[in-house]
Amino acid sequence: MAEGATAEATGPQYFVGLDVGSKVVVASSSVKEPFSVSVNVNGLSNRDTPNVCAFDGKQRLMGEAAEGRVNGLPKAVLTHLITAMGKGSDVQERKDHYGWQWDLKVEDGEKPATIGPVTFGPDDADPLELAPAHALSMVLQEVIRYGQQDPTRPGTTDETPFEIAIAVPDHFNDQEMGSVKAALALLKLPNATTHLIRSSTALASAYVHKEGSNMATTPDAARHIAVVDVGYTHASVNVLSFTVGEEGKISAEVKACASKPNSGVFAILKHLFDQACKQIKAKHGADVPLASKRGYRLITALTKALKELSMLNDASVVLECFLPDDVDISLNFTRASLEESIAEILGELRTTLKEALTAAGSLELHSVEIVGGGCRIPCVQSCISQETGVATLRTGLDGSSCIGTGSAVWAAGKRPLPAVDLDAIPTVVDDEQLAKCREQEAYIAGIHDKEVGRLMKRNELEARIYEIRGWLSGGDRSLLHPAVVEPALDKLQLWFEDAEMEDTTHEQYAEKHQELETLLEAEAGEFMEKVRQDKLKKEEEMKKAAEEEAARRAELGMNFDKDDRVMKKEDRLRLAVNNKDEGNDMFKAQKYDDAVRRYKKALEHLRRPELVNNATPDEKSTMDATATSCHLNSAQCYLKAAALAEAEQGKNGGEPFYKKARTSCDEALELNPESIKALFRRATCYEKLGETDMARKDIHAGLKIAPEDGDLKKADARLEKLQVKEKEKAKAMYGKMFG
Repeated sequence: MAEGATAEATGPQYFVGLDVGSKVVVASSSVKEPFSVSVNVNGLSNRDTPNVCAFDGKQRLMGEAAEGRVNGLPKAVLTHLITAMGKGSDVQERKDHYGWQWDLKVEDGEKPATIGPVTFGPDDADPLELAPAHALSMVLQEVIRYGQQDPTRPGTTDETPFEIAIAVPDHFNDQEMGSVKAALALLKLPNATTHLIRSSTALASAYVHKEGSNMATTPDAARHIAVVDVGYTHASVNVLSFTVGEEGKISAEVKACASKPNSGVFAILKHLFDQACKQIKAKHGADVPLASKRGYRLITALTKALKELSMLNDASVVLECFLPDDVDISLNFTRASLEESIAEILGELRTTLKEALTAAGSLELHSVEIVGGGCRIPCVQSCISQETGVATLRTGLDGSSCIGTGSAVWAAGKRPLPAVDLDAIPTVVDDEQLAKCREQEAYIAGIHDKEVGRLMKRNELEARIYEIRGWLSGGDRSLLHPAVVEPALDKLQLWFEDAEMEDTTHEQYAEKHQELETLLEAEAGEFMEKVRQDKLKKEEEMKKAAEEEAARRAELGMNFDKDDRVMKKEDRLRLAVNNKDEGNDMFKAQKYDDAVRRYKKALEHLRRPELVNNATPDEKSTMDATATSCHLNSAQCYLKAAALAEAEQGKNGGEPFYKKARTSCDEALELNPESIKALFRRATCYEKLGETDMARKDIHAGLKIAPEDGDLKKADARLEKLQVKEKEKAKAMYGKMFG
């Protein structure tokens, strides 16, 4: 149990599970419905969060926000954190293999390495040197919050007791487990009961949760399954045996576990990377090191190309201004060339499968379950089928979230396998080192919190200035005494612009903000009172509307969740279609939040095992069409929300919604790669997010399918002009810098 991890006498009120890998998935459930598990989304509504942290000036960033700083701050963005656990010599090898750009110190190859130096804090501050366990604990502390703050559990606070299970890869050795143990000791979870489990344990719980009443009811009748996980770094195979006892309690045994490093998705990406580098060398005579900004940018683009090759026979990558002198690159790949190049990796997977199946003995497999991103690749699936002799591989565990879900189910009480004994794990970070980490954490958190507070006060002042500008342009301008307020606002605007170039403090922004409010009350008191009354009236209207909507939802039975019920697949499919139709009605009524919730509920129904495992071809067609519609409509809701946010908050206000819309389009295109709507809407998102080359790529993909589509033609012409302007602007900027 992690330090300070105790539950109050009242017992846990909710349960949280974490899948800790190259990305972190968080799932949770309430004590009232412990086995009705939800995958918790992060601030961008993504179901997983990159296991990355970064240091930008005086701020500490996590997840996508950290990952987005790689090109600007390569040595301050700690990518691939999960692979930094263990002894220093192993970590150094992984650094070279994965192309980390951040610095690493290895003084003793048998002990944990040190991350750094990393620049952080005031200009005169000493650079940070971090223990990998400390860096991992930062990310875990952040993502656990997503499970703690699940909006479907109103009333829970930071003081509410809960139970958490954290799953780590099966292939972790004692040194790596020791680093994770240290990370858990650094977590600040005083009201939590914390457990560490292996991925195979989470998978066993997820399987029991999924199968439920479908499991054999005859006492001592064993069911054997193989779970193949082709993850980011490793390919792993677990052979699990389940037995139902006389009282219906299900127990499990790991019959065999085999894992191979450098045989996961990254190994496949590395082959694509090598192909890309050969094309770039042949066309442009340039080298692209993996451990470089260009290398990271290329790997990111190839990740998307690999997804395309999992669905299509070919894929292309276009990167603008990639090489010196603003040289663009264009790369082409085919599925056939990919399959040929990864023959060695497929051979490693075959060896891993053989090792596991041989170690398990002559068992008759009930099924082969596939999870992990690599299992989406057709040749990987063929390899698994050939070695196991099972033609139909099952995907009912939901490969992207099943370990997180299984961890939450385990925490809630379905425990066919035991947790890891933390006391049996060797200590690789001693008490003195842990104390140093805690002292360093307090220092980092103090600087970060102070900077966030300063920026919030700065943003409040800026927003107020723009708000008053809007008032001065409105019909009540005369009430604002513009002869006095407008010059004062102009003067404040100039101060604000100068303050941007200086190290202006929270107190200085607060002082200027207070001066502005005092001026408004003195010179425009009547107007300010009108603003306050209008605000109160609007709040009352919103409260009344919310109460009416709650009554309407209750009357229609929309607050009743049937997901945990056993029902016929036909009924489940009917509920999904009904939820989609309800979402459409809410969209027409401009209730975009409710519409998205209905679409998400429809998708949850479609992921249920009674549909996934037993659908007829016609039902599968209906499922795919319904899911595609839900993703497309969700994207449209987010686009509408983005436009509203931009109108209220300025250009940056819409960014989170455009990212959510883009994710919905990605999911729609996974189901239907030729969806014109998905391509067009994703292009809109890319354009709004400033990724013009990606936007035009989607438009061109759409024009290949529908060459006469008017909207696509207009978008292509507009984006072409925008690209020309961007290049001209960039050249002008470089001319000023180097002219």
